[in-house]
Order: sequence, then C-alpha cells, then structure tokens
Amino acid sequence: MNKNKTMLVSLAVACAGMLVVSSNSFGAPISAGLNELELEASLVNQSGAGKDNHYYGDVTSLNLAVTYGRFLTDEVEAGARVGFAYSAADEITAFAFAPGVFGAYYFPMDSDLIAPYAGARAGLNIWDLESDSGVDFLIGAYGGAKFFIAKGAAIKIEPFLQLIIGDDTLVDVGVASGISLFF
Repeated sequence: MNKNKTMLVSLAVACAGMLVVSSNSFGAPISAGLNELELEASLVNQSGAGKDNHYYGDVTSLNLAVTYGRFLTDEVEAGARVGFAYSAADEITAFAFAPGVFGAYYFPMDSDLIAPYAGARAGLNIWDLESDSGVDFLIGAYGGAKFFIAKGAAIKIEPFLQLIIGDDTLVDVGVASGISLFF
C-alpha cells in the first residue's frame, strides 16, 4: 500500500471517528490516576541505509504496538510500549521487536469527546534481518487526537516521525490508528 492510500485510509478512520463521536453524548474525561490500555497499528514508510549501508529505497512496514499508560496529572500521561514490525524489500525480510517508554501531553479542551495530544517515545529496536540481527536506539515524536466513542473507549489517529539509530540511521514516517480503553 503506498503512502497516499495509507493517508486516505487514516483520514477515513478519523472522519468516521468524528461522526461517531458527534452522534453520541458520552465520553470519558481524562484525569489524574486514569489508566489507558491501547492497541495500535500503522503502515510506515521507512527510508535510509539498510544492512551494510546498502540503500534499499523506500520500504513499507506493518507495525503493531500495545501500550499501557497512566495519567500523572489531568494533562500528562507516561507509560510503557511494546511494538512489533514486519517489512520486506528487495527479497529481504525483516522483523523487529521494540520495547520502550512514552510520555504525552493532552491539550485541555471543553469537550469530553475529543482529546488532542502530542508526545515523544524512546526505546530499543531489536531486529532480525535475514542472517543478521542487532539492537538500535529508537526515538520518536507524535501528535494526534483520541475520539471517545463510548464511556471509557476511544479511537485515535496519530501521525508520527521516528528515528532508528544504530550502525545505520533509518527514518520512519507514518500514521497510526488504534483503540484505547480507559479504566
């Protein structure tokens, strides 16, 4: 799937979320002490050098992640994240496991139906590329919005940028969507 299709699907998910949210009169206010469990998926356009500094061109990877966060204040959330990725280019297949931490700031709003935010994450990228493997450092920035579709449940749309820094540096640009449960 190319970047335009990914953006179009993400936009459709965001629009559907806004329609669902605008048709319901319930939400879940975010407050200190609240916990969040989230499942997300994204298609990522990755560019940069690959194994032995051989440039494989733009690569699309499928990423899945599970996060657990806790709101430290009404606006600040911190937590742990575990990601999994699969990508293939020029007959080379790669798998990655990415444990890490994140922090996010939620912008105050008068509505309990939408929660815009911005954040950062850091962690390790443990990868296996054909007969080679390694561990790299991952840092990223993101922003987006969560649309509450029921009390204690939200869907999200989240553009992001992350760097995978090791022997080679890779740049990931993508849009994640997901579902969150608050308790």
